[in-house]
Amino acid sequence: MKYELTDAMKERILQTARLLDKQRFEMDSEIRRYCIQDAVPASLMSRALQYAVTQGILQITSYSVWREVFELDTDMPAGADTKIYTIWESSGMAEWYRGGGKHPNVAVGKREVSVPFHTLTEAFTIDWLEMLGSSYAGVNVEADKAAAAMAALDRKVEDIVFLGDAAMNRLGILDHANITTAAMTTGTWSGATAANIIIDLQLGINNVVDQCTDDEDFQNMQVDVMMSPTNYRICTSKLANTYSNENIEQVLRRLDGKFGRFINSPKHGSYDSGTNVTFGPFSDASTNVVSLSMDRERLPEDNRGAFIEQPFCTKIYGYHLKYPLRMWQGNNG
Repeated sequence: MKYELTDAMKERILQTARLLDKQRFEMDSEIRRYCIQDAVPASLMSRALQYAVTQGILQITSYSVWREVFELDTDMPAGADTKIYTIWESSGMAEWYRGGGKHPNVAVGKREVSVPFHTLTEAFTIDWLEMLGSSYAGVNVEADKAAAAMAALDRKVEDIVFLGDAAMNRLGILDHANITTAAMTTGTWSGATAANIIIDLQLGINNVVDQCTDDEDFQNMQVDVMMSPTNYRICTSKLANTYSNENIEQVLRRLDGKFGRFINSPKHGSYDSGTNVTFGPFSDASTNVVSLSMDRERLPEDNRGAFIEQPFCTKIYGYHLKYPLRMWQGNNG
């Protein structure tokens, strides 16, 4: 996925770079000043911590499907533990007026859905001697640790979004009770023809479309297909048309106007032997979101003199599937 940097984004990057240069200069100066003393000043450790966190954010390179694909619902206050959604439902049909002052009435009802939020934590530690050695070596161990701690939080969220968490009563995409799962026609795709794989893919798209027949908001949406890295490779590389050299993705895009895109999901690969393929408008916030109220927030550090521990937290509910349902899952195992 390619992103274009706006002028505002470029300016923020430059400002961050200037801040990092300033922080590193101050740290190096203070290290040279105190390197021959036994006592480690708290100011130096705090400054090192600030630098590590700032630099660590820029160094995170791990790919998270939940950040790249889903809309994030972040409007919950950090201190709140439960969010209440109100779902309004209506039914009724206009009829010909036949006089007598009699009119059909629309029925309107509501129900509330309670969404609890809980906190995940991870931390890293800066050791004075390690920091001193890395400074002389010209490397940045502190920033690497900060990036690793924040990436660990993202990986846990990825697990919860896709696989759920039974202990915390969280449902993930791959085991969600409200997403219909059924077998596809072809079976495993590894040895299947491109034509049979396309039949399976259109089966999944058609099942979502059929499910949303009365869903007016869905009519302008496209259906994305989320799958394991192995199936993603098959769909984006297997030749489907020898005359035009088109792969499965290109042929499906030409055949089916409802098809949106293929999404490579490593968690699909680690669940049920990678045989599940999920269909739906994943990027649509009215269909599903990832709900969180705190995202890799710094907690107060624990300064113990020779080393300092910096914890982070992410406060989440997880994957939130909304109504009306617009998802279907096929199994090609």
